[in-house]
Amino acid sequence: MVMAPGGNLPGNLPGSLAPADPRVTGEPTSGTLLFLPDGTYDIGALNASRPRDVYIAGNIRLQNNLIMFGNITNVNSIATFQVSANIVAIAGGPMFYGGTAPPGAGSGANGDFYFNTTGGALTTIYQKRGGAWVGIV
Repeated sequence: MVMAPGGNLPGNLPGSLAPADPRVTGEPTSGTLLFLPDGTYDIGALNASRPRDVYIAGNIRLQNNLIMFGNITNVNSIATFQVSANIVAIAGGPMFYGGTAPPGAGSGANGDFYFNTTGGALTTIYQKRGGAWVGIV
């Protein structure tokens, strides 16, 4: 299926692919869904008109950045990632924090890392050891 400027998808589906449009829901396809010209159209929109789930049997290949809101969970329990403001967590592993000042004494657990974006020698990357943050880079 090809979506071209000013045109519709086969079966008179709208080029916008708005998920709320009942003509899109459950529409079968065989082959590749192409968007022409390249890099012009979106599927869904931020906080509105978004598709619910995406199931992929192969790989996801990105040309630019991956921007994520929420968690990444591996269903095979290999690793679970949690991403939030200034924190990345890996289940069963260390937490990764970041900020514009040295880490606070009460934050983090032994083994965690902290990245200080304004740090200098031995104040840029810290690891929590024996209950204290230690500058390692």
